[in-house]
Amino acid sequence: MASSDAKPATAGEPEESTPEQRLDSATDGGTPMRQGGDFLLTPVVQTIFCRESLSEEQDEIVKMVREFAANSIHPHIEELARRTS
Repeated sequence: MASSDAKPATAGEPEESTPEQRLDSATDGGTPMRQGGDFLLTPVVQTIFCRESLSEEQDEIVKMVREFAANSIHPHIEELARRTS
């Protein structure tokens, strides 16, 4: 009987993987890494945020925050900068 140099994996011991296998499963979920410009050609499956899709209420909140910043923060910007430096 010939003895084998390779040691078989036992229960609880992970099997060895090649560098290519590790690279392929480097991202979450074990999905292969994209290469080159593949991201330009692959369809997007998640929702993309854009300001044009905000509701009327959300637009009003944006407007309110901008007015607050312009009226309450901007006039004191120099004093705030001196305090933090």
